[in-house]
Amino acid sequence: IFEDIMKIGLSEILKRISILPTKEEKIKALKVNDTIPLRNVYYLAFHPDIVWLLPQTDPPYTPCINHDQENRLYQELRKMDIFLKNGRGDSIKPFKREMLFISILESVAPEDAKLLLCMKNKSLPYDITYDLVKDKSKKRKSYADDEYLDEELRSNKNRFKERRDQRKIATANKTKILDTNLNPYDDE
Repeated sequence: IFEDIMKIGLSEILKRISILPTKEEKIKALKVNDTIPLRNVYYLAFHPDIVWLLPQTDPPYTPCINHDQENRLYQELRKMDIFLKNGRGDSIKPFKREMLFISILESVAPEDAKLLLCMKNKSLPYDITYDLVKDKSKKRKSYADDEYLDEELRSNKNRFKERRDQRKIATANKTKILDTNLNPYDDE
């Protein structure tokens, strides 16, 4: 539905989906705009085993005034395990962890900062609910489900192995072709 999905922010995508009139249209839009960053947003916001190591209250921060920060959250989502229990940030002192979170809030677009705060509070803005995300993935398991993520990782590993094997075969075939063409006078 949204042509330049990587040029608009995650909160903008969710906002556009939420203004669709029917639940079926919202589910269809969620399926069409299915990306790994959005799956991460669903997972961080709805998975029951996710425990944020941040205070329940929203921290004081200054919203970013720079333009073109819509893509920043795509990059910052990779760092979210710093703020989760059993993640990289378990050894970080709470004050430092909170300061890192505030710096991320101040570096992303203001709407994306609000999205991050909602994720921390285990919800999503713009009338995107767990049931809506769950309905989107009825044929598959929910994106907020560990088993689904494990299956996804396994299928990605299998695809990687298949591509690696194809490259090995292609390289071997090229070597055979090069070896046979190396000395065209061998038959004489």
